[in-house]
Amino acid sequence: MIIERIFVLCSYFTGHTKNEQGGPQFIGGKTKFEHVLDDLVEIFTVAVSVSLEEISMANTVVIFLFTSLAVLLNLSNRLQLL
Repeated sequence: MIIERIFVLCSYFTGHTKNEQGGPQFIGGKTKFEHVLDDLVEIFTVAVSVSLEEISMANTVVIFLFTSLAVLLNLSNRLQLL
C-alpha cells in the first residue's frame, strides 16, 4: 500500500494525473497550495478507506473460518459421543 501511495504521489507531482478538464492536475509553480493540499487529502483519504475496507473483509473471512471450525469441532464431538 505504501508503494502504491508513493507511485500516486509521483504521478501527481510529475503532472501525469488529469483534472476534470483533461489537463494536468499539478503544474509546478502555477498550482495553488490550497489545491495541492486538497488533492493530497483526497489521495490519502482514498488510501485509508481502501485499507479499512481490506481490514473489514479480512475480519469477515476470519469470522467465517472460526465459525466453520467451531461447527466442525462440535459435530466431531457429537459423533464421538454416539
